[in-house]
Amino acid sequence: MVYDQGIFVMKIEELNLSVRSTNLLKRKGIAEVEILLSMTDEEIIGLYDGRKAMGEIREAIMPMREAMREREQ
Repeated sequence: MVYDQGIFVMKIEELNLSVRSTNLLKRKGIAEVEILLSMTDEEIIGLYDGRKAMGEIREAIMPMREAMREREQ
């Protein structure tokens, strides 16, 4: 994971999500973590029919969101 100028530079495959979650993100045109980090939880929920994938994604990006907040302070 590379944090460059306030942005995590990595592909969604590097999040080690389930195949289902990764494929869903790809189908929605989301290939980079930066895009996920810019989305609200509500926007992420809107990508899916169920909450399981959303929970998995939130858990994967939570540490990155926290690191971004710390750097902004």
